[in-house]
Parts: sequence; structure tokens; C-alpha cells
Amino acid sequence: MGAITSSGKLYLWGCNKYGQLGNPKVKTNSVSPSQECSKSKFGELACGLTHTLALTKEGYVFAAGDNDEGQCGVGKEEEIIHEFEPVDVLGEHHVTKIIAGCHSAAITSEEHIYVWGTSTFGQFQ
Repeated sequence: MGAITSSGKLYLWGCNKYGQLGNPKVKTNSVSPSQECSKSKFGELACGLTHTLALTKEGYVFAAGDNDEGQCGVGKEEEIIHEFEPVDVLGEHHVTKIIAGCHSAAITSEEHIYVWGTSTFGQFQ
């Protein structure tokens, strides 16, 4: 679970079993919101089943958490992304909307849709 302040600061709390809080200092769960320590200002948050996406006000997407199916899209084969990293699959596209579930999706300012992660249930069809 998370929230973004009016000044663009990102706070997350809850389960961190898969690193979805983007804070490696939190070992399991957090009942107190912890600030994601990025210099970016965020405008949108999408909490998936075991990963988190955060969209900056400049249109860039960051991800943390479970990456066993590539749902973080960071270009690494690591199963868990413990700190927020830029989503590589989007390149330099300006993103306006993010969605997270068991997979991830983004809509760009050019109205293109990008989807990555698992397609176990035909999400990409």
C-alpha cells in the first residue's frame, strides 16, 4: 500500500516479502510508512500483487519487488528488485498511466500500450 504527497514524495507500507516497498532496510512488513528515497517527484503509484510501480511527474516509471516473471521490467533476471529501479522496457517513452497486477502495463503520451511480465492467463492476447 502506498501514498504520494502533494509535493511528490512516495510513501509505502505493508508487506515487503518480495521487496515491493523498494526499501531493503525493511526486512518483512512495515506498519509505518517509509519514504522511498529518490530525488524524483512521483505522480502515480500502482501496487501489484507482489511488486510496485511508481510514475514520476516527468513520465518515467520505476519498479521494485517480485521480478520472477519480469514484471518489474528492469532488464535484469534477478527474482527480487529490492530498491526502485528504472523500467528499461519503456526506454525513453513518456508514460502517462501505469497498471500493476501479476504483470505490468503502461500507457504513453503517444497512446501506445506496453505490457510486460507474466501472461499466464492470456493478459497479452
